[in-house]
Amino acid sequence: FASAGLELLGNPLRNGAQDDVAAWGCGLVWPVASRWSLTGEAEGRSFSRFGNSAARARLGLRWSGAAASRSPLQAGVVVFRGLDRDAAQWGAELLVAVTRF
Repeated sequence: FASAGLELLGNPLRNGAQDDVAAWGCGLVWPVASRWSLTGEAEGRSFSRFGNSAARARLGLRWSGAAASRSPLQAGVVVFRGLDRDAAQWGAELLVAVTRF
């Protein structure tokens, strides 16, 4: 998958502090078992005037509900590494999601 867009950060009415940045991302999802998948992604922002150009690489493991019940529940864990000076060096995230469509 891939994505690209424009983020409008800040408040243009206060000290001209709006920061328009390009947002980007690309990644892969690898199924490893019936309910489990590995995810990998590179994502970030570019062209910031105020240090908002953080980029990071993410690697995660995701579980998608009970196979027989088609549960809308998803859970996972992601570890990330910053790719530039604007990003945190290391971090972790927990994911819990419920989808109903």
